[in-house]
Amino acid sequence: MLKKLLVLVAVGILLLGLGCGNGEDNGANGDKGQNGPSGFAQMYTDTEEGITSTTYMGTGTAGEALEVFESWAHDRGWEDYEAVPGDLYLPVEDIHDISFGMATFTKGDQLLVVVAYVIEGQTFAVVLVGPYDNFYNGNGNGNDLLPPPTQDLTGEDIEGVPRYPGAFRVESGEKWDIVDVQYAVYVTEDDISTVVQWYADNLADHGWSNVDVKDGGYEITATIVHRVLMLECSVSDRFMGVNEIYVQSN
Repeated sequence: MLKKLLVLVAVGILLLGLGCGNGEDNGANGDKGQNGPSGFAQMYTDTEEGITSTTYMGTGTAGEALEVFESWAHDRGWEDYEAVPGDLYLPVEDIHDISFGMATFTKGDQLLVVVAYVIEGQTFAVVLVGPYDNFYNGNGNGNDLLPPPTQDLTGEDIEGVPRYPGAFRVESGEKWDIVDVQYAVYVTEDDISTVVQWYADNLADHGWSNVDVKDGGYEITATIVHRVLMLECSVSDRFMGVNEIYVQSN
């Protein structure tokens, strides 16, 4: 869910003026925005709805620019963002002669997004920094998110699929486009890696085999006779401060 949002952020930057010509020119005022890595000159910075955007100009491919900003972020205490493990570099795309890529990092409740792109031979990097909720809700105040539930809200568990300890069910049903496939959604305050590891360690005790952790550590598949289980963990886009566990099985 967050991954899709950040892709939209990247594409939005490319379509809305490519990060240039907006905000404040900081060529002679480097104390504003984020002081970037060596080899990248700061051009503009702007703050809107609690998110600061700073544009840099440098050299190299989009992937090389991301490597530079990755080291720069790590040196300043930023960590690769857990919600998109394995996708630190989104595939670099060619869209109308524009190549781009994106990296995300976290520190405390702050999110840092780097969008690097090359257009007409010139390399740019846009750095977005702000509280996670400001990115996720798009309104800078987090009011779109509901308080996390303290009990099951609706639905039923899927037979034979264990529930993560302490998780609350918020939704369940049948996939309308797939015959005999059920799904259930739970929320938990525990982090994604802990949840995934618990399922990886416990599914076999419930008869599931061929347990496989996928996509950088936040998806699992498993089988039992003629059944297939798919599980995905992600940051909740409807409840504040929790992660969602999506489970699907025939």
